[in-house]
Amino acid sequence: FPYPQQQVVFAIYSVLVGVVMTLYKDGQAILFSRQSLFHGWNAGAWTSAFLAAFYGLLISIVLRYLNSMVKMFQSLGAVIITIAFDKIIFGEDISPVKSIAVVLVLLSVFLYKLGTVKAVEK
Repeated sequence: FPYPQQQVVFAIYSVLVGVVMTLYKDGQAILFSRQSLFHGWNAGAWTSAFLAAFYGLLISIVLRYLNSMVKMFQSLGAVIITIAFDKIIFGEDISPVKSIAVVLVLLSVFLYKLGTVKAVEK
């Protein structure tokens, strides 16, 4: 598939899987109650959903006009910013799991770049 068509196919698959899993998990509550699907969402949930959608659009723009190396650095930045906001807003300590996440994303960027280094001919 060409790139735009591939994105549409992936989106359709993800929507179908999401609908099936939602109906499996909460089908009775959603189909047979008078409450909406978004009942109980507060400002934090809406903000999180908006940011996830915005991040997806940003990634698609980056992959469309730049290369995947920029996406790797963007992912690293997202992990670091999330950890920093977690510390600032919620006062959470930087746990070993969060530190490992940063190291793994950094390592993936390094390994990706390592695969593109060309050998010098003699």
